Amino acid sequence: MVKLLSHRSALLLATSVASLLTPAVATETITVTATKRPQAAIDVPASVTVLEGNVIGTINALNSAEDITQYVTGLQAAVANGTQIAFQIRGIGAVDHQALTPGAAAVYSDGVFLATNVQTGPLLYDLERVEVLKGPQGSLYGRNASSGAINFISVRPSQDQEQYVSVSAGRFDRRDVTAALGTSLSDSVSVRLAGRLLKQDATLDNVVTEPDFPAGPRNEIGERDEWGLKGSLLWEQSEITKLLLRAHYEEDNGVNPAPRNNSLEPALDDHEISLGPDGVQDTDNEFFGGSVEFTTSVGGWDLFSLTAVEGYNQQYGFDFSGSQILTNSFTPNTDPFADPTLNANLAYDRDFLQFSEELRLSRDTSWGHTMVGVMAAHEDFEQRYTIWCGELDPATLLGTCRYIAAPRRAGPTPASDGTAFTLDNFIEQDRFTAALFTYNDINLSDRITLTIGARYTFEDIEGKGRGVHIFDDGTVALNNVNPENLEGIGPATGANDIEENRLTGNLALRYSLNENNLVYASFANGYKSGGFNGEVQNNSLHFADVGLFEAETVNAYEIGYK
Repeated sequence: MVKLLSHRSALLLATSVASLLTPAVATETITVTATKRPQAAIDVPASVTVLEGNVIGTINALNSAEDITQYVTGLQAAVANGTQIAFQIRGIGAVDHQALTPGAAAVYSDGVFLATNVQTGPLLYDLERVEVLKGPQGSLYGRNASSGAINFISVRPSQDQEQYVSVSAGRFDRRDVTAALGTSLSDSVSVRLAGRLLKQDATLDNVVTEPDFPAGPRNEIGERDEWGLKGSLLWEQSEITKLLLRAHYEEDNGVNPAPRNNSLEPALDDHEISLGPDGVQDTDNEFFGGSVEFTTSVGGWDLFSLTAVEGYNQQYGFDFSGSQILTNSFTPNTDPFADPTLNANLAYDRDFLQFSEELRLSRDTSWGHTMVGVMAAHEDFEQRYTIWCGELDPATLLGTCRYIAAPRRAGPTPASDGTAFTLDNFIEQDRFTAALFTYNDINLSDRITLTIGARYTFEDIEGKGRGVHIFDDGTVALNNVNPENLEGIGPATGANDIEENRLTGNLALRYSLNENNLVYASFANGYKSGGFNGEVQNNSLHFADVGLFEAETVNAYEIGYK
């Protein structure tokens, strides 16, 4: 067992003005759930940006999650592998293509935490609003919210709900249809069904740049074929007791684009790419989930329960080099594994499932408002990651040439006299998380309110995996190289267990100047989880040292005016 105790700490001092991107007059109150209860945005002592319906629109101007960066200052997004979106808020956040690398901006969908960056990829549709919280959210949102939190909130069924059909078309034969229908089954039961279909032809042409190395036969690069459905049912026994059932399913069956290799210019024109065999691969991604949200009153307390399951199955790949050959990408004799005939294709096969439960009790008191809660979650992740060169034989998993970096990763004493053509990596990770938290508003006077929040989080992360090379003579051997000194140090297989215990929280003081203006000062901290390297298993130390990364902590001091 390895227990990571050390951490990196960042310090942030920011002046914040909450921006609400909806037309508003002075008397209009915008209600948010940033503090996990309905509250006027003006009363939240933190920077909260809200995108409401007339911004994101029932016509779904947001084609993917990263589109919100167009409307929110201080928010950036890095897109990896075509659909994996990692957000950074105020410049803080991980930029990594690995599914197991946690982000610093926690992403939620209808209050359910999305534990991997892969889950930010599905289509967005029928959204009521998006709430972006800037700064650490250690009390209410827990792990991986060290730079902030983003919550995508769907339209709820109601007795009087909007229905619509939206159709649009665009370049590259793009067709986009979004619809939502809802009705009341009785005075207490209402239902809603929403869906979206998006199709688009190829946006890139696959062209030949080296006559002796023809481009692959397929030319559908960038094609999109996506659809999704979400349904919900709301039972309102009373103003307090309500039951909301949600379910969703999305598919992405397009063709994942590969990187555009700028070194091939000027041979490539706009909207052109040059990929060799197996460089164009189908995408077969499915995302699914459901939740049960229940609210009632128990002994003068408001009870909230959210039980959820989320998961995905993902198969996709692309040409890593973005070229038929790498003549223009490497300089011979300067790179230890340079070879002008090399290229590399990647393929991912992932399965992920998470279960979560959050239970909260809250009430108004004579001195303000108090909330206490508990949450628990379990995540199961499996991934097969394959690298090869040329065309892959599905029976033997051999490519037709040596992939990039094969000599280095096979080590100075490889297991075969042959040539390593393929690298196959497997990883499994189980994560259990539990937390206790509280959030309290204390009215010191009619104008002054003190906010105190705290959260204790426990994590247990178990990982195991192996990496094997497949040689052209049929040998299959565990990878055994130390990437630091190129010395073989044992087979690339192992397992480990990481435990984390974290106490995070926030403290804020706000002063109401009048009904529509306030100033506040706050301190908050949060952390981003540690974990395992989810890609290449290099050697026997991968799970003992080399492949582990530590948790990171952010402390933020903020002064704001609303």
